Parts: sequence; structure tokens; C-alpha cells
Amino acid sequence: MDQIKLHRLANRFRTHNDHNAFRELYSCFHKRVWFLIHAQNIPEIHADDVFQEVSIGLARYLVKQPKTPDNLKALVYSITRNKITDYFRRRKEQASFNELEETISDKRRCPARIMESRDEFHKLMAGCGLSSSQRETLVLHYLMGYTLNEIAELTLVSRDTAKSRIYYGKKALTAYLQRERERV
Repeated sequence: MDQIKLHRLANRFRTHNDHNAFRELYSCFHKRVWFLIHAQNIPEIHADDVFQEVSIGLARYLVKQPKTPDNLKALVYSITRNKITDYFRRRKEQASFNELEETISDKRRCPARIMESRDEFHKLMAGCGLSSSQRETLVLHYLMGYTLNEIAELTLVSRDTAKSRIYYGKKALTAYLQRERERV
């Protein structure tokens, strides 16, 4: 859906309290939000709660703001990321965006197949030393197929920063995999 239609829906909800407009707006982001939540290996019962918190957070944000933000996609992503972080803080666990490049070399892989193997990613990536921003960027790029420009826009960093995170993340993954191969 194009940005103009998204803004119209957001404005209808914000100014006229049109709940159908909000449902339609949120349905545009539903799958991506759900995927981001599940990519964190959050148990199903808690994933539903986080998903609902994202929806409520978006509604509250739109109602409180005097105007609709320019980039709704980045707003929804930021709210989702914050709610995931809140979940892990409440549970005193560290959020992890784990990804293994060799397993996901094809960006066009079906999300269902990726989700099936996410436990494998978490096991293989434990202790590899990636920062949360590197893990996040790698997941967005390799698991979800975002371009560098889209990642920069979503994470509110420059394109060069996103590129650097991918480079150093891949470098750390390669070193980790070499150490693992040498141990075996």
C-alpha cells in the first residue's frame, strides 16, 4: 500500500476515531510485525501479548500526535522493536536477533521455512558476539529481504551505518563459524 493511502487511513483514525480505518491500516503491517516478533523466539503465548501491545502502541501514538508521521513504516517498526525489548526487559532476558548467513543465503525464502528453522539459528548463534544492532540488521537484510536503504529508514540510521553493521556482522559470523569448524 502506498504512503498516501496509509496517511489517509491514519488521519481518518486520528481525526474521526474511525476504528475501521485503523484496522485497515494495521492490516498493512500485520505480517511484518508478526514475523519480527516471532523471529525473536518469543513463546507463542507471549508473542500474542507483544503483538497486541504493538497495536495499542500505534493507536495511542496516532491519537496523541498532532499530525501523522511521515514514515508510518518506520514508526510501526520502532514500536515493534520497543515492545520486543520491553518484553525481554520484563523477563530479564536479552533480546536476540539471531541469524546464520549460510543457512539463509537466499533472501526470497518463504517466511514459514525460516520460522521453522529459527531454533537452529538461535542454537548456532549463541555466543557469536554480535551486537544487537548487528543481529537486527542481519535479520532485516537476510531474513526479511530489506534493502540497505529500507534498513536505514526503518532503524533510523544512515545507509553507511546499516552497510557497516552487515559487513562487521558477517565478519563476526565467519570468524565464529571458523572457530566452530576447528573445534570439531
